Amino acid sequence: NKNNNYLYNIKNKMISRTEKFDNKSSSYIASFLFGKTNKINDDIKNNYQKLGVSHLFAVSGMHVSLLTGFLIFIFKKLKFKDQLINIIITSILLFYMFLTDFTSSILRSGMLFILTRLNKTHKFELDNFRVFIIAICFLIIINPFIIYDIGFIFSSVISGYLILFSSFISNRKNYFTKSLTISSIAWIVSFPIVIYNFYEVNLLSVFYNLLFVPFISFIVFPFSVLTYIFDFLKPIFSFFIYILETLSILFSKIDSTIIFKRPSLILVYSYFVIITFSLWSLKYSSAKPLFILLLVMII
Repeated sequence: NKNNNYLYNIKNKMISRTEKFDNKSSSYIASFLFGKTNKINDDIKNNYQKLGVSHLFAVSGMHVSLLTGFLIFIFKKLKFKDQLINIIITSILLFYMFLTDFTSSILRSGMLFILTRLNKTHKFELDNFRVFIIAICFLIIINPFIIYDIGFIFSSVISGYLILFSSFISNRKNYFTKSLTISSIAWIVSFPIVIYNFYEVNLLSVFYNLLFVPFISFIVFPFSVLTYIFDFLKPIFSFFIYILETLSILFSKIDSTIIFKRPSLILVYSYFVIITFSLWSLKYSSAKPLFILLLVMII
């Protein structure tokens, strides 16, 4: 109990540190670092949801990838051995899971990273998709009710397809085409989940993600971490937040949202069978049944 109280005291102090900033900066730092998205202004949050980029403001695999990538880079520069790197990063990830209240997307991405590192260092020679399936199964065994978590469903489905078709993505020649391919696949495979749960989808969300993903991943999120540590960076961080919100307000005025009737589960499952076949074969003719399904969902 004393150890638990000690950990919770650390957690509360770390989260309460965000309150020393102005309300707007505090809300974004709390969101990016600790998953406290409820602090962002409701109108602005609705704009992000309307554009289909709200997932970028919740603690997710993006954060884990950036965090672990940075740590691995530092530790390798310091000549740390792989086993020591695994132990340190695994410990950090477990603590970060605790800080973010074991958010489903963080659990999935964190577990996937840990198993991927173990697979690499111990040379089990499992491909990335098998490691992904093992991670998902492990989380479901620990908590069967996680399958009802919409965040877990979204992150698992999108990540699974991106891993499954990673070779196709890596064949793209430059950053823009790779980003477009990733955004397109993510949009296509999340489409039935979105309309089943929210009944509407933004047709331009692929392009909005092309703009917002790099801006948030490489500028806003890193600066939220730096600003949290170094107070004097707050004016710069506030400026980036101003750009972010201005863009969201501007683009939200473009009406590109379509309302759907809720599809049946059979239709959703059929969609995934067809889209998997279509992506796998990458032939235009194989995609024709997909467009028929889209029309059925709309009508």
